[in-house]
Amino acid sequence: MSKIEKLSILGVRSFGHQKAETIQFHAPLTLIVGWNGSGKTVRVFRLRVKR
Repeated sequence: MSKIEKLSILGVRSFGHQKAETIQFHAPLTLIVGWNGSGKTVRVFRLRVKR
């Protein structure tokens, strides 16, 4: 089974163009919580695109 350990995002919607934002995933569950416009949807979309 494949497992994603971390995801880096740079220059997409609410993320800047100079420094990558890295999200570390922890087993067995990672929750993504935040205010409107904070980038939750971008993170999920990037996971779908990377496959």
